[in-house]
Amino acid sequence: MIKHGKIHQVVEPHTPHSHLDPIKEFVTKGIADAKEALVLEPMACDIKGAKRFNGQQCVIAKALTRTLKPQAVAVGRSLAFVVIDGLALRFALPTASRKAVEEFDERGRVKRAPIELRPVCRSQKLRVKRAPRPRPENALRHADKPRRSRKFGVRAVGGGIVA
Repeated sequence: MIKHGKIHQVVEPHTPHSHLDPIKEFVTKGIADAKEALVLEPMACDIKGAKRFNGQQCVIAKALTRTLKPQAVAVGRSLAFVVIDGLALRFALPTASRKAVEEFDERGRVKRAPIELRPVCRSQKLRVKRAPRPRPENALRHADKPRRSRKFGVRAVGGGIVA
């Protein structure tokens, strides 16, 4: 099993990951960020059986299913999801792997070089949304004050003039 971080529940109305839509029924436990990298060696059988413009049957997805035997796989341009025992593990695609995906989608060929899936960088990790902090009292007082200046003849975004 691959090491992962905290498990987050999938929120049905606002799922921010469009890659998860085709494999959403396999995700029963939630989503977690992977903590260790994964190096794939694509073989000829992965390249022959892969389909272009398909995130579940591209070269990386075929190599993942051959090596890890997951329930489902979804590969996008920047993220890859691997569903193992109902848990969707989220990996980041570095630029070399991203170029391999784009090359396969354009030409249908891939160089037989190792493809790396990395843990998601710290700024992109899944987090729990917190409640907004209450504003300080003096900020509320400043919001009620009227503006001291008026804008006349200011150019608007569309090229018009605001009165």
